[in-house]
Amino acid sequence: MNRDASPPPTRARLAGMAGGYALARLLLVATLTGLIAAGAKLLDRDVDFFTVAAFSVLISMPLSYAVFGRLRKKVNSRIIAFEADPSRRAPVVGPSTEKGDS
Repeated sequence: MNRDASPPPTRARLAGMAGGYALARLLLVATLTGLIAAGAKLLDRDVDFFTVAAFSVLISMPLSYAVFGRLRKKVNSRIIAFEADPSRRAPVVGPSTEKGDS
């Protein structure tokens, strides 16, 4: 069975997938923060939490791209499939263009 032929996910499922990806990245940042803080403690260095957090965010950006690449591609492909389905588009609501509305 072709996986591309599956129907696009629901809005709730799509939000859950995107939230899961965001949570995975947040857990990576938290793990890196703990590792950097523990490394500083082992080296008897006093490092501010803000500095540790900033470094962990900077390190996690390219690392999450490599580590969560498959998950990111899956979420992106589902978003594209969701947006490509014309039945899921909201109707365009705008000002009336009738002549008597001036």
